[in-house]
Amino acid sequence: MVSSVVESLYTTIYSQAHSQSHGIILAGRNDGKLLVYNVSGLLEREEGGGVRGERPLGPQGSVKISPHPVYSLAHTADFAVAGSSGTISGFRWSELKECNNTKPVWSISLDSDQSSFGTPEVNSLCYNNSTGNSQLLWAACGDWKTRAYDLETGKLVTSLDGHKDYVHQVTASGNDVITCGEDGAVLVWDSRTPGEPRTSILPHEHQQLQRPQHGKFISSVDYAGGEWLVCGGGPRAAVFHLRSAGLITTLPPSDLDTPVTVAMFTKRDDASSIATAGADGGFVYVCNLSGQLTAKLPTSARCVYTVVASYDKHTLMSIGGYSSKIDMCLNLSYRDHSVTTICD
Repeated sequence: MVSSVVESLYTTIYSQAHSQSHGIILAGRNDGKLLVYNVSGLLEREEGGGVRGERPLGPQGSVKISPHPVYSLAHTADFAVAGSSGTISGFRWSELKECNNTKPVWSISLDSDQSSFGTPEVNSLCYNNSTGNSQLLWAACGDWKTRAYDLETGKLVTSLDGHKDYVHQVTASGNDVITCGEDGAVLVWDSRTPGEPRTSILPHEHQQLQRPQHGKFISSVDYAGGEWLVCGGGPRAAVFHLRSAGLITTLPPSDLDTPVTVAMFTKRDDASSIATAGADGGFVYVCNLSGQLTAKLPTSARCVYTVVASYDKHTLMSIGGYSSKIDMCLNLSYRDHSVTTICD
């Protein structure tokens, strides 16, 4: 009883992954555990048709995968991919669903300069299978590098070395790769010519976005439609035009006291809907490309670290952060219910 109370006070969810086709949602916890949730249980409606409020439902199981936090998650058709400090591991969805002594099918150890950086954490993962015959897994790391691995061979294909501090996030589609980092830069790369970035965007240099009390770091970046980019961090969240690197509009949260932790398009190839969240706000904001607010969703976590939306069979958005609860939304207009991250 005491241990579960302590656990609830210090739980942080850093990452999530959805696979509705396998009926699973994963959450990466700060103690190195992967939490496994049954999607059908999350979608069941209570008697009378209501689903709002807290639900006693917890994870159907958990897998201890690292002594370090699970900072990042990605998914492929066959594998859930988890990033921690110094390692990337792949798990079969079918085995995770059983939660029976699950072991990684494969793992990748990051080569690093131990004298300068120690063991780098894997802050972000992005799977890109739209580059010809290659299936590339991109990893944004704490040693200032963004690495690409061929998932068929597990070998390092290339490394992007343009940042001057640790890399927070990477997103990729086709030949476009976009990274953001603690140095305040958003770098746009062509994976065919990885020697230097094609474009560099510095949000902190735009007066409308400046919040010097928070610094210039960019913690989150995403893009959609090959044309639009959204990012945020110390500077306010904003939309940029990818090709011209021009600032289009600012986004919520509009207050000066909330660093941005999440800035994402809610659909991979559709720029019509954007979700943002902050480090001390207690809300997820949903808006359109013009910055018009369409929903303000209260969250269990004051500091939100991860928002994931999927639409394979049902509309489902989940929200995690510094809290022992994950919020579930069955559309993008309101929070339906919350589930616990504490295992029985």
